[in-house]
Amino acid sequence: MTAIAGIRLTDLAKELKMTTPEMVTTLKDLGVAVAGVAALLDPDTANTVRGLLGKGASMEKIAEIAADATLKDLAEAMGVQANAAAKKMMDLGELVGPHQRLSRPLAERLAAAYGYTVRIKAEPKPTVSAILAKHKAPGGALAPRPPIVTIMGHVD
Repeated sequence: MTAIAGIRLTDLAKELKMTTPEMVTTLKDLGVAVAGVAALLDPDTANTVRGLLGKGASMEKIAEIAADATLKDLAEAMGVQANAAAKKMMDLGELVGPHQRLSRPLAERLAAAYGYTVRIKAEPKPTVSAILAKHKAPGGALAPRPPIVTIMGHVD
């Protein structure tokens, strides 16, 4: 059974600085059927409500993380405590620890639950010349290195 990524109605109300009953009334006025105050809204509906209530795409929240980010890294990028993010992942049907690396789809689901969009930081890849520059002598020739000696044996 797969969980649907979404945002809780109460979280969206807090984000838009509204009370939960005001949010329920507003959603009903907009024609969105809500089961109750604990309802989950899909990200598209949440973004539409944000747009209609004055928080459009120009105010979109972006969490920028590295490609191999952990749950803790993503939580810090969103300004959320790591244990709260882990609990939210459990609510989404995934058991993820704070130091566990997240796949991109999983990171996007968690970010969407908090109303964020994930952006992966581009990390510069080292070039061959940069790697060789570390091992060159000041004159440009390769620097001599001492041999690596390994002694193997048996000790009684």
